[in-house]
Parts: sequence; C-alpha cells; structure tokens
Amino acid sequence: MKLHFLTEDDAAVLRQIITDHRRRNRTKEVMRDGSIPNKVLTPETYVAGIPDGGIPILRVYDGDPIPGSAVCTIYRLRPVSETGTSSGSSTGTGVTERLEATYFNQTVYNVSTTLISVDYKIVWRDKYGDWFTEGCPCP
Repeated sequence: MKLHFLTEDDAAVLRQIITDHRRRNRTKEVMRDGSIPNKVLTPETYVAGIPDGGIPILRVYDGDPIPGSAVCTIYRLRPVSETGTSSGSSTGTGVTERLEATYFNQTVYNVSTTLISVDYKIVWRDKYGDWFTEGCPCP
C-alpha cells in the first residue's frame, strides 16, 4: 500500500471542492412529458397573440386545479428604422418597434380565474418548458 500526503494548500483545495459539491442542487429538472432536458431552459417572457375565444379560466375538477389553455402565436419585438418603418420610408408615426410573429405556436396556460380575451398578452416560458399568461391569483 502506497501512502500519499497532501500539503496544506492541496488539502484546502480538496476541502473547497467537497464543500462546493455538497452545496450543488441535485434535483433533476423534469419536463412535463417526463423527459429530462440536456440543459435547463431559462425562463423567458414573450408576447402571445390570443386566439378567438380567448384562454379559458382555471377550473377545479375533483379537487385538482386544471388551468385553461389555448394555442397561441408567439411574437417578439422587432426594431424598425429610425424613420418609423422597416422599409425605411417615413410615416411620421415615431414608431420604433413592432410586433413580429415568430412563426411558432405554443399552448399557453391560464392559471387565473379571469378569461383572457384580449388580442395580445404577456406570457412566459418557465424552466420546465411550459407557457403561462401573466397574472396569478396566488396570495
């Protein structure tokens, strides 16, 4: 058997590695479909075009909260030229940004008890990949 000795500096580095390892969050992120993503998604905020009929309210069935949902078109803000249009011709409106469709649709959940019936609404994607409207009846 061969013995190995550590210097005080080596021992301090090893202690720090062990401390850092013990502090790590060992909870695995699980997507709603049960899969484990290769990377954790960063929560992000978007604008959604709300379909005709809106997004239904949160309801309770057999004691379980069931959020309303609808498939929405996701938009992003797109800068326009200083003259007010993306083509460069002046409109004199002073508009500096416009909504541009991203050409993807997402199921957006409504966790409030208010029907979402506006044309556009702020939505966010959480770290699990689910999309929600803003506003929560949470205390």
